[in-house]
Amino acid sequence: MIEKLVAKIISHFEKKVDTSNYPIPCTTCGACCAYFKVTYPKLNNEFVPKHRVIEINKTTNALKGANKFRGRCEALTGEIGKVGICDMYENRPHVCRDFPVWMPNGKQNPRCVKARVYHGIEGKIDISHIVKK
Repeated sequence: MIEKLVAKIISHFEKKVDTSNYPIPCTTCGACCAYFKVTYPKLNNEFVPKHRVIEINKTTNALKGANKFRGRCEALTGEIGKVGICDMYENRPHVCRDFPVWMPNGKQNPRCVKARVYHGIEGKIDISHIVKK
């Protein structure tokens, strides 16, 4: 919680960078889907197929498989780092939809790097061919 707040404050004062042409490796990665615990408010449950949901408490749900840290979401198909694809991509919860690979300052999300490294994937995504210094 505090990490998000600090990141938000820092990013507010840093220069915003257009990352629209940066690569989004999510369809060949899947590391975050097999690293983070995915919980979300029940109010944001409108998209998620019911057979993929675990109730945590009265107000919170989790995705099956990703209901614990370093669990693998049941919706993740394929091999992590090669072809990791969400089989309910269009129906994933907002917590998944809102997870950024790129931060507003143009830097890679450190949480993305952490998940990739844990799974033995090169942490940093090469954008040297896009970004000129």
